[in-house]
Amino acid sequence: MNNRSKTSPIRVLLSEGSSNSARQAIYGLATGLGANNSIDVLDPSGWCQCRFSRFVRRRIECPKIASNPIGYVRFAADLVKRESYDVLFPTHEQVYAFSKFREEFSKRVGLAVPDFGVLRRVQSKSDFFELMNELDFPMPETQVIHSIEELAKVDSYPLFLKLIHSTASLGVKRVSSVFEATETIKRFEQLGRWKR
Repeated sequence: MNNRSKTSPIRVLLSEGSSNSARQAIYGLATGLGANNSIDVLDPSGWCQCRFSRFVRRRIECPKIASNPIGYVRFAADLVKRESYDVLFPTHEQVYAFSKFREEFSKRVGLAVPDFGVLRRVQSKSDFFELMNELDFPMPETQVIHSIEELAKVDSYPLFLKLIHSTASLGVKRVSSVFEATETIKRFEQLGRWKR
């Protein structure tokens, strides 16, 4: 990690700049750190909303993590190595990738992410469901389904159909019947998000 004096600016690299979470993180970092520090944003889109923030020094074009996760991680690792950032701040699913390579990144930059195994357990909806049961925490009625055949046996509608790993916009769908549930699974299959 960098040897930085207490008066030198803090250099922060944000993992993405398109989400509202990133915008809020930038505001919190900028107002908390002070004006003489710098924030750069990794994002493949030239139209990412944080690019236009007065608190952002620059947007750095990078591979899309959704379609090229290895390329994204390699790009971030090379950038951190070349540019001597003090902090790498993941705002979304990038935390998953950085956690997987936490030890390597932590040699060069400040990175506050949990152990990969712990993160994986709370990221997976089915693993999180098991964890909540182990801890005896209350949860809405939940059933883990592994196939369309199992889904056909469900008789309490409406329900929310959720993929194991997904965000609300891409992998959560309210369905009112077996037909809607089956059609949703077919759509997930077409998108490559559900495999039999």
